[in-house]
Amino acid sequence: MIVDALEPGFAALAAFPVGGHAGAIGRSPRGCTVLSRHAGNTPSSSIWLRASFELPSWTLRAHRPLRKAPVVFHGVAGLAATASTAAMVAHHGSSTLRLVVARDASGESHLDLDVGSELSGGPVLEANERWLALALADAAGLAVLLLDAAGLARRMMIRLEGARHVGLRFQEDTLTVSDDRGRVLVVELAYGGLARDLRV
Repeated sequence: MIVDALEPGFAALAAFPVGGHAGAIGRSPRGCTVLSRHAGNTPSSSIWLRASFELPSWTLRAHRPLRKAPVVFHGVAGLAATASTAAMVAHHGSSTLRLVVARDASGESHLDLDVGSELSGGPVLEANERWLALALADAAGLAVLLLDAAGLARRMMIRLEGARHVGLRFQEDTLTVSDDRGRVLVVELAYGGLARDLRV
């Protein structure tokens, strides 16, 4: 459902069925992506679909499955979406996480991460049009990976020793990382420099 939040009473402008359960929604003034899951009769017949809309007309431009996504829903650990990108991280075997990214510009790609038996919490995933940030927890704390969304190349890793919870937020040219130990880091994406290193 599309809602105009500026109108009194939050007026509903339109509704478009995507089927299944919407797991992540991302939008900009010119586009919107919805990532939804569709259960089959068995776990192996379940699929994830990505719907892409053109704004402001809300014209459906694509509605296709994520072919490289693991199909067992309880294995999905994190979802993120932007106007032109859908991303998922899911358990793919006992010691591997699979990151799947579908972009309007470059199609679908994936990256398998060997996490062994050390993973102690659910991953945290955040995305914008050019970057992905993925936080993984182990016995020592958290590791935040910064990846290029187009090729999934690793650009940076930040270790947060002793942390158990993390917040990730992209802004225009920066990634802000905060944790439950009071650390707040602001990373410049263009150069990889640390713009802020605060304790709160």
